[in-house]
Amino acid sequence: MSDESQEFDWESLNEMFEFIEGLTDSQKEQLDRMAAAFQQEVDATQLEAEAKELLFVGGDGRRVVKMLHYPFEALREDGPVVFPSANPKVLIGAVSDELITRKIAEYTDRYTDEHARQRRWELYLNSLAVDLIEADAAQRGWDEFDHLLDTTSNPQPRKYDQFPYDQDAEE
Repeated sequence: MSDESQEFDWESLNEMFEFIEGLTDSQKEQLDRMAAAFQQEVDATQLEAEAKELLFVGGDGRRVVKMLHYPFEALREDGPVVFPSANPKVLIGAVSDELITRKIAEYTDRYTDEHARQRRWELYLNSLAVDLIEADAAQRGWDEFDHLLDTTSNPQPRKYDQFPYDQDAEE
């Protein structure tokens, strides 16, 4: 599976199963690991006290994306705020209770049709997930750049990486 996000619109479950059958063994293993991590997060939220703070659990194709909600006083902003995660396959974030309350009130006032309101809410939750992923990427940007400069990530030593070196020697 590529790192690019794709949206699929299968007409039937058979089309989805045909797609899955066409995956390589490596891609199927990645899909299985993602599904297991996703199920583990869903199960954990149902068993723990975290269930009352859970806004949604989703995925970006590479990680499980879990969004919680807490009072503004705890977060000191509306969010989304990226939280540390012990599992690199799980991205955790939070938004303020007050933000959620405002959005619910806004959509209740604006959309009288239940279906339209529900659809708009789903779009909003998707936008929160995208915002969280972007916030995480922005935070990790310099760490990843620093990793590229780390000599341990470059297995081929260059001429001047080892001391002492002869600067005048031909390459």
